[in-house]
Amino acid sequence: MWPPVRWAAAAGLVFFFVCAVCTHVLARDYSAQFALAIGFLALNTGTLALSLT
Repeated sequence: MWPPVRWAAAAGLVFFFVCAVCTHVLARDYSAQFALAIGFLALNTGTLALSLT
């Protein structure tokens, strides 16, 4: 696959999950979905880091 497409997809997912975590914090919602959002954020951040190397 074309590398810029991978970078854009990974960066878009990182942005999405950063917004999801911020929304949970603002709503003071620390449920299981909050933990899932943090987990997926970490996974997507790792994917972005690996795709940039």
